[in-house]
Amino acid sequence: MAHEHEHGDHEHNHGGITFAGTEAASDVIALLKETHQPLGELVELSSRFASLSDEEKAKAVALHDTVLEGGPFMPGWHAEGDSCAVCGIPTLVLFTDTVNDGKKLAWSVFAMGLPVHPKCVGGFRSKYPRFSRRDYDVASRKHLNTAAGRPSPELAMHFRAELLQHPGIDPGQWAEGVFNASVQSTPDPKALARDLSKLASYLHGAVWH
Repeated sequence: MAHEHEHGDHEHNHGGITFAGTEAASDVIALLKETHQPLGELVELSSRFASLSDEEKAKAVALHDTVLEGGPFMPGWHAEGDSCAVCGIPTLVLFTDTVNDGKKLAWSVFAMGLPVHPKCVGGFRSKYPRFSRRDYDVASRKHLNTAAGRPSPELAMHFRAELLQHPGIDPGQWAEGVFNASVQSTPDPKALARDLSKLASYLHGAVWH
């Protein structure tokens, strides 16, 4: 798989990643509940992760599945330099996950892979009425900090769901497992390999460097 060759030398002797909790302001949780109810509930549960019952943790995992099934927008890892694909104003961190020894993974939200403000997402279809690959390419050059090397928001959320369930998860091994399980069914194995490679590399930089 592609990420083995590109990033395998980065991923040894680091151990795994363990989820510790989420930081989110109460007004952000309220905003997310207003604009994307399942995501708002998920962030609220994650913000008190250490005290969750087993039943609540199971609910958090189920909410990941609901978010991944679709909605007005998708959470993804934030980067400075992102701007809203609708209004053009820089996007902000909405919530932050803490992992390992206080390392932070900052999240904002995206529509069709482009950064948006939750309140602006209703105007996305008006601005991009027939959203195409060309629309994405043009808008991403303008609004997305591609130099940050992040994976797709969907893949980041898949990993987050696993992280809540499996303390000490190794991102490189997880990526390899996902690729092996999906290579026969995915329509574009090379694109999947690139996305998984970005995830492993991004987490390596964010958590261990």
